Amino acid sequence: MWFAWSAQFTGFPLKVLAGIRKLLPDYVPAFHGGIFTIALLFTLGWMALVTCHRREGRFVAAHWTAGIALVYLLGMTLWLPVANANMSYRHDFAGLRDVLGNNPGLICGRAINEPQRAMLHYFVGARVVLDDIAGRWIAGG
Repeated sequence: MWFAWSAQFTGFPLKVLAGIRKLLPDYVPAFHGGIFTIALLFTLGWMALVTCHRREGRFVAAHWTAGIALVYLLGMTLWLPVANANMSYRHDFAGLRDVLGNNPGLICGRAINEPQRAMLHYFVGARVVLDDIAGRWIAGG
């Protein structure tokens, strides 16, 4: 996880960076010192645990658990901005926001569920008015 994370900033190795750019072509990484420090301290702590701790059978579960916790922590510190950029709908609604302008008002929609209505309101600023099959208007949100 550290190797791939550092490829975003150093450009080495190119294959790893190309894989990240293929998945997220518009993503620009940003360095956060506090998050980096937390990830580094926990990684060093895990390394100290594994190297300095006894290798008896009863400690294998502790090593394994600490390793899984470290992978989760690195994912939530180093890779959370990447995952957030990949899973956001902001880019999907950017074109609609540009077309509708700053005050989009109401949009008539059919077969739009609550999550989609909420995303249209959050990312575009538009309130959706639902038109049901019988032709009655139901004022949205």
